Amino acid sequence: MYKISILSVTFPNNKNKQDIYCKLSEGDQVYQTKVDMDTITIAKWDQNFNVKQTQSEITFSIHLWKGENKDQLITEIKTKWEQLLTMLNTTQTLKFNICEMSLMIEEVTIPSNEAQIKQFQKYLSDTGLEQSFKLIFAEILSKKIDRSEVFTYTALRLRQIGEDLKMFLTNNHKMSQLLNNISEVQQDDEPDQFLESQDQ
Repeated sequence: MYKISILSVTFPNNKNKQDIYCKLSEGDQVYQTKVDMDTITIAKWDQNFNVKQTQSEITFSIHLWKGENKDQLITEIKTKWEQLLTMLNTTQTLKFNICEMSLMIEEVTIPSNEAQIKQFQKYLSDTGLEQSFKLIFAEILSKKIDRSEVFTYTALRLRQIGEDLKMFLTNNHKMSQLLNNISEVQQDDEPDQFLESQDQ
């Protein structure tokens, strides 16, 4: 899920300071990390990646999705942080807490009845859900929405699309009523009577 690596290490101008700044990349996101004698703080906090530093060790708590290459990730992080610790001239050791995650999705089962399946497919098409999901998935891919935000983004866009559709249908219904009224007036056999009734 997350590939974290140190891109660069920058020493501040004041040589007496112990601060070192690192950049960590996670997909398209880049976090700036301040390293000092007490703690490591990540500017943009994420629950799936946590680093704690004490005088004796640096602990990485990493949540991985099933199927990810855990060993490769640990090797990459360990190599780069050991290089950093060598530059800092400290005796700290590295420790990794790995938590394997799985994404649980409740599946909606449809009975293997051809008529019901066709009815369900027709329902998806008639309600606009099918096209809405296609539109949303296209947006997710083009905007590169983070995996952790996909469900929130989908729910938000479905609500927006639903409100737009409701407004369209309401306006369309009003327009239909207006056109029907105009049509009825035009088809009236006695327009003079209609005008007289309007004057009253």
